[in-house]
Amino acid sequence: MPALFSSIEAGEHVDNRVMVLGYVVMRLAMVFQWLRAARQSPQHRHACLTYAKAIADGLVAHHRDEGREHEREQADRHRDARPGQEHEH
Repeated sequence: MPALFSSIEAGEHVDNRVMVLGYVVMRLAMVFQWLRAARQSPQHRHACLTYAKAIADGLVAHHRDEGREHEREQADRHRDARPGQEHEH
């Protein structure tokens, strides 16, 4: 974790791809667990499917928001770049 936060001290972009990937993997596993529970418990099927859908919807919204944030950061970097200075994409 210290390497992640050293980028903040240097005034750079925080590279949190590994943490986000871990979050997505855990949430996907949770969706599959709720789907399994829905299949195995007809009396709780509706509730289980509701939870699975809510988690999946949250993942989609999070991914969409991450993409928008990345686009804003790229635009800011491009705008702030000085002539003759190359920037990463």
